[in-house]
Amino acid sequence: MDKELALYVADGPDGAVVALSGPLSRRTVPEISGGLGKALVNRGCVLVDLSGLRLEWEPGVAVFGTVLGYAGGWPGARMVLFGADGELAAALARSRVTQAVPLVADLLEALQRVQGRPERVRRFRDLPPEPGAPGAARAMVHHACVDWEIPIETENAAAVVVSELATNAVVHAETPLRAGVELSGEVLWIRVRDLRPDLPLRLFVRRRKLVDGPGRVPRDFGLHVVSALARNWGVTEQPDAKTVWAQLPLSHAVTVEAGPLTSSSPIHSDYRSNRSG
Repeated sequence: MDKELALYVADGPDGAVVALSGPLSRRTVPEISGGLGKALVNRGCVLVDLSGLRLEWEPGVAVFGTVLGYAGGWPGARMVLFGADGELAAALARSRVTQAVPLVADLLEALQRVQGRPERVRRFRDLPPEPGAPGAARAMVHHACVDWEIPIETENAAAVVVSELATNAVVHAETPLRAGVELSGEVLWIRVRDLRPDLPLRLFVRRRKLVDGPGRVPRDFGLHVVSALARNWGVTEQPDAKTVWAQLPLSHAVTVEAGPLTSSSPIHSDYRSNRSG
């Protein structure tokens, strides 16, 4: 552990209190991540005392949401932050971390807040570029939808969408991918990130053999079906990756017409959303 960072864990009857003391910096983020992740795995419920933590690197505040997402998120993994000073609290709010990991004033309030679902819940899974990745992504989405009590119509649509996006990443990007699902308000987000920002998306027909295995999508699909099912969808590019995302409303009947049309035209880098509604 970094000599400037101290992490103390106090076990309680229903979880753990983790006190962080020292800098929140680029150097200490991995240690904070490891300590909080271990506490979540061991106890499932973690209250994080930030009163001794000082902000030195603002992007580091994302560590709290990332750790919770890796652990599976609410309700199996719960985290509440408390005691942050003004500078740290403002950075957490700016980054919207507090939508997924609530921030409260003190331990007593944290004990009460951890009983309820956060404003935004999410989970994700890192997957290799292998044929089993779409099935693993579907399983992750299924478990999240059950935990979050998502209507079955939306769950069905989400399973199709994440399968298509994951298969697209496996077949075309051929890089490791991250599949994610998030519930925010009345919208379920599906995201799949790959490491080929230089590779434009193409609308294409999915051959049946590319969606093999139990629970497969039983017909030829492609990105056209994502467009048909999603309220909005698009692409967000980062310097070393791209994320294809889709938004699904919480009341959604899965209806797909006969075979999608094909197109060889790429979706260009300035593309962000192909539908509104």
